[in-house]
Amino acid sequence: HDIDNSFDYIILSEGVFDVILARKYGLKNTICALGTSLSETQIDVLARQNKEVIIAYDSDAKGIATMKKVMPLLESKNISAKLLLLPEGKDLADMSIQLKHGISKFVLENSMTYGYYNMQNAINDFNRELYNLYNKYSIIFDEIKKEVPDSEKNAMDAYLKYNVYNKELKYTNNVM
Repeated sequence: HDIDNSFDYIILSEGVFDVILARKYGLKNTICALGTSLSETQIDVLARQNKEVIIAYDSDAKGIATMKKVMPLLESKNISAKLLLLPEGKDLADMSIQLKHGISKFVLENSMTYGYYNMQNAINDFNRELYNLYNKYSIIFDEIKKEVPDSEKNAMDAYLKYNVYNKELKYTNNVM
């Protein structure tokens, strides 16, 4: 009921308080599934709206797992959908209280397609592994530099900078 047709999206949350607080701070077209499960009837209702669905479930393990399950269900009904990943331990109600009238901007700027979500997770894993590798080898490089004569230290630093650190930092710009 209360869907504003001037917007091309619907935000699907888990609970009633998510809806109440999001709407209080101006986030239009927010609805809830009353839990993480989404019935075939609810999906059919969403399909009839002919709007993109932004899934804004809680950021706990159950909410994230359910978002992953809901995406193919929506796509099977030709419903365009995006995921909103909230900060760990937060739900839409928490973010509404925190951001107040900035909640709409936050939702729209932080929603992503399922493919982008998967790619972002892979990039985050890559950066985490690269950061761990960086830490491991920094210790090794420092030990090697301790063993070389002082006359070689500047050359060794330049060599490392050119061959390791500059190349690595191209991949880790959001880790370092």
